[in-house]
Amino acid sequence: MKLSGILLAVLVFLSVAGNAVAEEKPVKGGGMLTSIESDGAVIIGGKRYTVSFSAQILDWRKFSVSLSKFSLPARVYFEFEQAQDGPVIRLIKEIPQ
Repeated sequence: MKLSGILLAVLVFLSVAGNAVAEEKPVKGGGMLTSIESDGAVIIGGKRYTVSFSAQILDWRKFSVSLSKFSLPARVYFEFEQAQDGPVIRLIKEIPQ
């Protein structure tokens, strides 16, 4: 009886540990934002990134703005995470020229 209780506890622990998701750190980068696509994606340094709906978008004064306020091309600092569908931007910050 005691052995079955221990086995059950171990199985529950392994089940919970197996379902835990490791939090990935965002990848940081910089480049030239050259295009804002009609679907909300952006092209930075020739690479396409999806912009998260919750992404923080800041102008050079660190004010929150929409992407449409950027004058293209614009130098930017950005942070993104890899998702199943490709890179997803969490932060874009305009760098003063």
